[in-house]
Amino acid sequence: MRYILGALLALHALCGAAEPADEPSRSTPILIAKGQDCLVHGIIYPFHDDQARFRSRSWGGCAVLYTTPSTGEMKALVSTGTTEIPTERISFTQARLVGVACDAERLYAVVWSSGRVFDHPPHPGQPFKGGGYSLHVFWLGDGTGLGETWLLKEPSKSPVSRPNAVAPELPDVAPQETLEKGPLKLTDKGVALYGAAFEFDGKKLMKHTAQAEGQP
Repeated sequence: MRYILGALLALHALCGAAEPADEPSRSTPILIAKGQDCLVHGIIYPFHDDQARFRSRSWGGCAVLYTTPSTGEMKALVSTGTTEIPTERISFTQARLVGVACDAERLYAVVWSSGRVFDHPPHPGQPFKGGGYSLHVFWLGDGTGLGETWLLKEPSKSPVSRPNAVAPELPDVAPQETLEKGPLKLTDKGVALYGAAFEFDGKKLMKHTAQAEGQP
């Protein structure tokens, strides 16, 4: 993933690293899901002194962490944050986790990303217009990825190289990060968000459809 250092710092925090006294809740892992042999935690990590030590230009963000208790193995499923690109012309990239949810078989996460922007990076909580959204799906049994789908507000007039689906209710302004469900709504066969519905059979995506806002 792109924000590897941020994910490592989140692991450090999850293992008991001390955080600033005025931000205790931001370093406290939240249990998202518990399976037969898995634990899924989410954590919001602020800027950490280690990032300055490693001369990182990345900061803030969220991580979704998957642990297998029987082996002690932990891995990051999703990691977000802001990265300043140190070129002659100032630029940055930013990603935000805007929703995470799970059913008995799968974990769903929707991520907003800015792409590369030639400007000073904004605070992760500030409104930001533009960027794009993607839906990430993982198998809850072992944390393997089942696919990433790029969400489009309307059908593209040119070929799109990655799997995509039309979600007509995508917001123009990026939501703030959250470890809650956000726009994700669990259904009998999968998940719906921003006017699009995704149906699964086990690990396989069977179909996705655009639907009017408010439909079940």
